[in-house]
Amino acid sequence: TTTTPTTTLPASSAPPSTPPPQIAFSVPTGAAGHIVAGLLARELGLPVSKFIVAVNENNMLQNVIEQGILQRSSKVAATASSAMDICMPYNLERILYLLSRKAAAAASSTTTTT
Repeated sequence: TTTTPTTTLPASSAPPSTPPPQIAFSVPTGAAGHIVAGLLARELGLPVSKFIVAVNENNMLQNVIEQGILQRSSKVAATASSAMDICMPYNLERILYLLSRKAAAAASSTTTTT
């Protein structure tokens, strides 16, 4: 018989001696689904220091972040990054929920489209 070499790591509840390095989570976004994934990964323990959101000229999410106003765009520009060509970041309520850690109903009541 042959045996497969194995390695056993010690089980320890003690924190590591040095904290894990922080990472920046950088993603292109239109509907903001990748940001939701990053927020969930951070809640699961990924050491994320910041989120960098790249937008094209259809910058609805940037407008929401900078101006605090959610207003559906009546015109979507066709760009080379077609996956980002949207008029509404439909994952925004998920982002608000994850950032505020409040009930989904509270996040839903904070967004209004015009």
